[in-house]
Amino acid sequence: MVRELGRCGLIKCPGTCSGDLYSVRFRTESGFMDYMTVIAAKPKLGRLMDRVLKKGEPVVIRRGKRFVQLSEYVVPEPIPQRPVGYFAVEETPTEYERANRLAALSPDRPE
Repeated sequence: MVRELGRCGLIKCPGTCSGDLYSVRFRTESGFMDYMTVIAAKPKLGRLMDRVLKKGEPVVIRRGKRFVQLSEYVVPEPIPQRPVGYFAVEETPTEYERANRLAALSPDRPE
């Protein structure tokens, strides 16, 4: 059976599909994923969150004509604080002059 792609990029269900939002499925790597309405998701929100955290599969919830994805957010590691003077470089004037001479001789020097 051929699945038709809707205007919004979603797969329309075969058979009794009227093209409305009640018969839409999402295509994922592991197959097709159905969505829930807000009314259906409210009483079982805790169980849905447990499913997302344990299995790692996102849950799609529809409100009107818009969709929301419930998935785990991974907090990035904080950037460590460096002590004062961590990036300070102590170079003598002769080292600066040497670096400038080498830069002037470089073939990749910007004009």
